[in-house]
Amino acid sequence: MLKQIKGTLLGGHFSYYITRDQEYFIKICYDKEWVEKEYSNLKKYWNKLNINHLNLAEPIKYSLEKDYLITRFVKGKRLVELLDPNIHRLFGQLLRKFHNKGFTHSHIELTDIIYRDGQFTLVDVPFFNEKSSIHDIATIGICFKTYRLKEPWNWYKWGKCFKGFLSGYKLEDFTDYKKEYKKSFNKRMDYFIRKGGKKNKIKAYIMKFFYKIGLL
Repeated sequence: MLKQIKGTLLGGHFSYYITRDQEYFIKICYDKEWVEKEYSNLKKYWNKLNINHLNLAEPIKYSLEKDYLITRFVKGKRLVELLDPNIHRLFGQLLRKFHNKGFTHSHIELTDIIYRDGQFTLVDVPFFNEKSSIHDIATIGICFKTYRLKEPWNWYKWGKCFKGFLSGYKLEDFTDYKKEYKKSFNKRMDYFIRKGGKKNKIKAYIMKFFYKIGLL
């Protein structure tokens, strides 16, 4: 028996399910290439990070015919649900180690990081090692600022968490970060304008406006 998880990404390219016993996570993707790439990345790297407290989801199987990927279900909370600067600082430290070992997530979101009892697990890795480390930092920065706008009642807390993350990561030069942030933000918004439905297009134009006035 399966239980569907609400919420899809990139205009509905994915559907998510967990088994009722919470043993397995099932991701249905309507792009066969992404299914194969993610399974291949997990199979190759899931037990090879060698970073204490940082893991990848364990791959189980995939099917190109039915467009699904199955991983071991990771119990815990997504980082986006945890407004604790200390937890974000710890993740910043681990991400720095991750990057220092030559790894990049390349499509990281705060929803792609699961936390439980001091352990962090990265999920959603079809683009593993395809982009730069500064791209990871920029996309995380976009996430923090986006959620701050979505939850203005938590504006201060989101700001503290982002500062915690940066203090843990110890980013020294913000020049490349700002360039990559602008590039990644515009690319993402342009994608939603071109490919998204009406709601996504409206959201993208609103986000562009917020960026222009300095809130993003």
